[in-house]
Amino acid sequence: MLDIKLNQTAIKAFSKDEYCPLQLKSMYVDKTHTLKVNEYMLRGQYFETQCIGLGAQGQKTMDLPRLKNGNKGVDHQRIDKQINNFGNVLKEYKMKIDQKQVEYRFPIEVEGKNVILFGTADFISSIEDTKLGLQPKAIVDLKLTSSLYKQFGDYSWYFPHNMDHTQAYMYTMLHELIHDERLPFYYMVFDYKPAPEHKIIRKTVEEMEIREVKESIRSTVAKINHHNDTTWDTNSNYNNCKDCPLEKACKDYNPIKPIQVC
Repeated sequence: MLDIKLNQTAIKAFSKDEYCPLQLKSMYVDKTHTLKVNEYMLRGQYFETQCIGLGAQGQKTMDLPRLKNGNKGVDHQRIDKQINNFGNVLKEYKMKIDQKQVEYRFPIEVEGKNVILFGTADFISSIEDTKLGLQPKAIVDLKLTSSLYKQFGDYSWYFPHNMDHTQAYMYTMLHELIHDERLPFYYMVFDYKPAPEHKIIRKTVEEMEIREVKESIRSTVAKINHHNDTTWDTNSNYNNCKDCPLEKACKDYNPIKPIQVC
């Protein structure tokens, strides 16, 4: 059997209670499909491209869809305002970017399988931490959100302690495995609400968090082994189907939003 290749996105996908096995097989095992890009993902790619030159997986998004008259929409204008503010925030926190789009790749053995762990950090930079003082090197992940005060969903930056931080744990672990140094991890978050704001969040990563991500990796490989030994069936529901790349190929495709009962 070929090596299993896992990034933090795949691990988070397999950790969900209601994932669709067939969908994840196409995206993270066979790698024949990718998640459909929605408007929020496109905005994030555009923001990263304009700030650091590249988006995820080396993609470049140079513009966003325009209005019929060719002008930029309100959200587009607000995102551009934050792009112009990016350099000021770097100066404010004494950040000097050393490397951009830092690729990590490390082989391990899990559940009897050869596993390649990989990921790409947005950049490594110095940073003046208001509590810890100047950090010569840190892993920084750049984020764009509609509002820093969003309190619900997978990306609630108002309550970051409630979010899934597999990415922070994974990149911290990979950097240490490859370079034999533990770097602090920071989210650099910008929003595009009517009065755009930003904030920087340091995610504490201790041994407990490293053990947690290792267990998530083991669990993911175990699930892949299980499906290989049994079946990669479907789990059709609105959340799984709405952005599924198998829309035209899956007989169980069901993008209908369920009726709420109160």
